[in-house]
Amino acid sequence: MAKTEASDNYFRIYVDSEDVSLGITSPMWETLRLEPLLCEIQVNDRFYQPTEVYANKSDEEGLTLTWNFPEIQFSLVQKVAFLSDGKLLMKSDLINNSGEISTLNSLSLLRLKSPGVLRFGNEHEKSLIYEEGGYWAHVRQLNSLCSFNQEATGRSQFCWEVYNPIDRAALLIGYMTFRRWLGVVKINYKQGDGITEFIVGFDGGDFPVEPKSVIHLEEVIFMLGRDPWLLLEKFGDLIKEKHGIKTLNAPPVSWCSWYPYRHDVTEEDILENAKIAAGRLKALSLKYVKVDLGWQKNFLPSSYEENERFFHGLKWLSEELNKVGFNLGIWIAPFTISEFDYVYRDHLEWLLGDEREKPSSYGAWFWKPYGKIYALDLTHPDAQEYLRKNIKLLAEKGAKYFKLDFIGGPCNPSLRRRHNPRIVAGGGVEAVRLGSRIIAETVKSVNPDSIILNCNPYEVCGLGYFDLLYTCNDTGNTGVIPWSTMKENYTTVACHLWKNHRLGIIEPSCLCVGLPGTLEEARIRATVAFLSGGEIDISDDLTTLPEDRWQILLSVLPPAPKSAKPLDLFEPIPVKTFAYSEGFKEVMSNELEENSGKRASRVWIMPIEADWDQWILLSLFLWEEPLKRQLKNIEENKIALFDIKWERLGLDPGERYWIYEFWSGQFLGEVPTHYERTKVYLHPGNLKTLLLSSQKDLLRVAFSGPSVKLLAIRKARKHPWVVGTSFHITSGLDLKKVSWDEARGELSGEIWRPRGQSGFIVITGVNNKSIVAKVAGDIAPIIPSSKGSIKVPVVTRDDVTPWTITVADGNPTVKNL
Repeated sequence: MAKTEASDNYFRIYVDSEDVSLGITSPMWETLRLEPLLCEIQVNDRFYQPTEVYANKSDEEGLTLTWNFPEIQFSLVQKVAFLSDGKLLMKSDLINNSGEISTLNSLSLLRLKSPGVLRFGNEHEKSLIYEEGGYWAHVRQLNSLCSFNQEATGRSQFCWEVYNPIDRAALLIGYMTFRRWLGVVKINYKQGDGITEFIVGFDGGDFPVEPKSVIHLEEVIFMLGRDPWLLLEKFGDLIKEKHGIKTLNAPPVSWCSWYPYRHDVTEEDILENAKIAAGRLKALSLKYVKVDLGWQKNFLPSSYEENERFFHGLKWLSEELNKVGFNLGIWIAPFTISEFDYVYRDHLEWLLGDEREKPSSYGAWFWKPYGKIYALDLTHPDAQEYLRKNIKLLAEKGAKYFKLDFIGGPCNPSLRRRHNPRIVAGGGVEAVRLGSRIIAETVKSVNPDSIILNCNPYEVCGLGYFDLLYTCNDTGNTGVIPWSTMKENYTTVACHLWKNHRLGIIEPSCLCVGLPGTLEEARIRATVAFLSGGEIDISDDLTTLPEDRWQILLSVLPPAPKSAKPLDLFEPIPVKTFAYSEGFKEVMSNELEENSGKRASRVWIMPIEADWDQWILLSLFLWEEPLKRQLKNIEENKIALFDIKWERLGLDPGERYWIYEFWSGQFLGEVPTHYERTKVYLHPGNLKTLLLSSQKDLLRVAFSGPSVKLLAIRKARKHPWVVGTSFHITSGLDLKKVSWDEARGELSGEIWRPRGQSGFIVITGVNNKSIVAKVAGDIAPIIPSSKGSIKVPVVTRDDVTPWTITVADGNPTVKNL
């Protein structure tokens, strides 16, 4: 058997010329088997597989593969190179050796040759698969979505990953380029048969391959490692470096009109909210006020003319917003053309078509005036000029934030007929990337500091051109979205967190904290928005927002400088749920399983560094909807118990820690502790402490839901110290210059919040000594609080408010709390 092979410490690749196949294995992960593989092309609506393959070792100690398709005189040349630290790069060229033009319909750079033995390690049916698209992402167990003799299919854009928890090894396959085509990884799994299909490839978009031409295809990278999340982060770093992506220094804060007003928005609504925002939010980083869908004439998605509710015009509105310190943001769907738009009436040649007709509708508009929608043909020069002219018009009217929505239409696989067939539209991303570049260059030429939000399910279309990435489905108004939808949506956010500050700044949709939803729902939404580390896009009516919701909103500003990390996507955190009516003891032992489908993310962690301390934020989400009691027409909230190993938090089990829960403002005490009351008698009253127990190797937290708990965990001190505040969700980034003067028995610091905000600081370690508190030089009350802590109420006097706590004997010791 004629084989040519090459390897390093991570990958071994070999080519079998007799079998016409390729194999990929790993010295690091010995049970990984991707074999036998080959390529496949669809040309002129027919599929072809190679009948010959030749391999030569390259200068980089990789291999150059030549796959030949003699029947149509095509070749596919793949150069496979070993890079450092477990990376394998594949560059591919498609060559038309014939004298005739051909149409490329689809191409598999690699696919499983039937019958195959592709395996992701030991017990690979338990492997976890990461799959994603622009608005969705999940991690699922390979065999979780099908029963015996059924088949599960997965399809991922841009990057795909498999992690084997038995072998503790992960393989990531990602696309390093996206010039013309949208790279995907597709896998089919059938119970009893294993993996029946595995494809790394893309839709060719009916691209014409000229005679004697060489077409550069998208580059693919293979990465191996032990930590699946770290592999995603490293992949993001590679994309950022290769494409020169420059991200904003900090996430922006904006206000959006959509959820409080939708189509009914008026310029008066905008200015009333801006006036309130100027007094309460501008000092906390709010910079943009966005007018969403509703400002356009006849409410058309791609109209650039204002309707009668904005009779003064966008330029006037922009100037009015500038007077109170804000920039105008606008919503536009520039690639979506309504059947009522003049473009449809006068310029049918500017629209994409399918095999039967041109133009061809690809759907219906959801809002008034409803009707069919069409995709702008971005390969047409006149359509490009139409786009350039109108985007410039909006920029000249003062818009500095562009929310580009519904811009995936030209990628629709059915819309393959375009003006210029040498630019890939439907089935590919080239046309939309061209449109994205036109918009970015036009906007920046007028206002270089403008920012652009990419709302596109085909995310790669805007990478490198747009600043912000819409990263999940719409969050919706509070009180109307099912908890199951919220769980899925925010797990999507968790899966995308690695992209933040690499591919752009992510936006986890709008932040709504107002009515009609519950206070707990508002806290969940706020926690996700902040811990995402992305843009905070406020979307409540500020003129009617209740004060308890204002406290939630203010607490997430300014936004986080980085993203949290989900701890449970690839390595589960044990969570047990029970309902009291079902019998506390029996049900409590049953772990909450996610193997019936996609895995939920419930545990996020964010390290915090201030100039005075370091700590971690640990967020625990309980998404479960209330249990429906069958015998009585009532609902019963479920109770969850989280068991978290200290090592999963990166904390030393030999240290002592103080824990503070932000949303309740409660100091939970010093841990670890061996106190566990539930061993005596199990009943709901045990849950009053939140920390059900805290042992040397385990943190056990229990609470009912749907709910979120946000714990600030910091090292215990032998003197008084701050454990949290009520002002900012980080429980301490709002403080500076915190220090303990042992000689004077004085704890002091500064709180950096805008003037007039009210809240408190929580301090422990005072041990009931004689204490004097001062805020801005004035005596402040001291309120006894949980576990021996104290609360010091604060009303900020200026942007910086000093405070001191003086302990009488000057040398208190901390008792065991």
